[in-house]
Amino acid sequence: MKTEQALIWNDVDLEKRLPNFSTLASAGRGTYSRRVNKLEVPRDGDIFTSAYLSSNQIGVAFLLVANTRQKLNEDLDKLKVLLQGEEVPFKFSDEPLYTRYGTVTGFEIQDEDTLTCTGRIIIDMSDPYKYSGIKRLETANGRLQVAGIGNSVAIKPEVVSLVTTTKGKPMLRFGKDYVIEFDISYPAGEKIIIDLKENSITRGGINEYHHLTLKSNIGDLRLQNDMECFSDTIDVFAILYRERVI
Repeated sequence: MKTEQALIWNDVDLEKRLPNFSTLASAGRGTYSRRVNKLEVPRDGDIFTSAYLSSNQIGVAFLLVANTRQKLNEDLDKLKVLLQGEEVPFKFSDEPLYTRYGTVTGFEIQDEDTLTCTGRIIIDMSDPYKYSGIKRLETANGRLQVAGIGNSVAIKPEVVSLVTTTKGKPMLRFGKDYVIEFDISYPAGEKIIIDLKENSITRGGINEYHHLTLKSNIGDLRLQNDMECFSDTIDVFAILYRERVI
């Protein structure tokens, strides 16, 4: 029987792949900690300089049952093979919309001499966030307002795409602080892909990164609700992003 918080590792539902495996509980999904950098000074207290989220660790308790010792050993071996990999996507069935990334760094077994074996899978997450699936904002009139971002922290888009027009050099503004601007005009109908995850800008497979002006600060862009995105020289553009939640 599928449990409420079944572990899905690298797109494999472990309870479906191993029918005798059950996820009992998990710990650490809702916790976080920060590392704080401070300067000691000759006065009361310290000077705060910066703070960052620390990596996270999740423990997953499981149950594995079998009719024979041989079957139990076979299923344990299969489970260990399925859990291999580094920075592997995983999720829990009670959070189907969010994916985490981690590496199994520990595998503990209790009750090894019985046919009802309990254990614990230890997952280290160097990235402490969980991510939604890809979401899309788009417009065909040169203007849109960011909306629908839920409990996420400020979001860096993954991809911005735009279609050139005859109105002039492509320029796209995000609120008051961010701009994408090119130093040349293009024929109408050309699609430019700005991939912020891979740090590339292409048009039909051709690198266009060198045509960004010095005004462009797209690398610092963060989306938030109610942000106005607009252009006088572009009609069609789209933004792809994933929400990230602690």
